[in-house]
Amino acid sequence: MMYKFTKKISCDDPTQCCEDIINKIETKFPVKIHAPTKNDFVNGHISINHINEEHQFWIFIYSSSGVHESAHGITEYVIETKNNRVKKFNGTFPSQKEIESIF
Repeated sequence: MMYKFTKKISCDDPTQCCEDIINKIETKFPVKIHAPTKNDFVNGHISINHINEEHQFWIFIYSSSGVHESAHGITEYVIETKNNRVKKFNGTFPSQKEIESIF
């Protein structure tokens, strides 16, 4: 499932900004976004476009194991690729409003 939205957020360090947001998501919802080693798995990922104070977010929570999902930049259709580190998210998928509420 893809969640796409824009929020007014300012940051000085895009890497730290991304880590902070991943931490918020993983704390609020039972989804694993960050895989620190090649043996870890994920059930979602995040892409952020840090534009001044307007951040664009693409958050994916995976509904199938072994399938990585991403959005094609211009057309924004979902691209699926095989990936053995992807595990299906078995929890209740949060609503768009619930995702946006962590910001």
